[in-house]
Amino acid sequence: MKILIFLVAGLLAACASGPTPGQLAAQAYVDANRPLAIAGTLKWSTYYLGLYEKQQSGGAPSFVLSTTNNLEATARRYEAGQISKKDFESARRGAQAEVAGHYENLATQQRVEQQNRQMLAAQQLAASAAMLNASKPQPVYQTPQPYQPPGNAYVTGFLRSQSVNGTMKYCNYSNGAVITLAAYQLCPMSTN
Repeated sequence: MKILIFLVAGLLAACASGPTPGQLAAQAYVDANRPLAIAGTLKWSTYYLGLYEKQQSGGAPSFVLSTTNNLEATARRYEAGQISKKDFESARRGAQAEVAGHYENLATQQRVEQQNRQMLAAQQLAASAAMLNASKPQPVYQTPQPYQPPGNAYVTGFLRSQSVNGTMKYCNYSNGAVITLAAYQLCPMSTN
């Protein structure tokens, strides 16, 4: 059974920034003492008590500490002959499943929080971009108007071009004036 390695490995996996010195100390304790407990040279209750102290000083989550504490109490009952080895092994497997469920929930919660942070950042970016665009002066397009001389002043226009379309002749002048005549008529050389 690798429940304790799983407990510590799960704790290490939950920390995205890598293991802390306390977590490394707990893992070192497991590596050194679990084989002794399996071989029977170290009581399981003593093993779990030492693991609890390492986890507590390493800042393990409360559900890990609670599970290790419960395993220590179960080991005492096993060593006192109150429960069978089969029951003790079953309790260890149950603790493994419980801790795995906690870490799975923790990982899911962290993923949801990360997605929420990313959505919020995207919304803030979109809002900032919208505010920036709204603060920029928008060009105002106006329909061009023909030149109107000030007051009653008249500007003399000189003939620039002429064109015939069917029975009509169009005379275009430099002051913007257009005179329409019959196609057979001549355009005047200037206009007011």
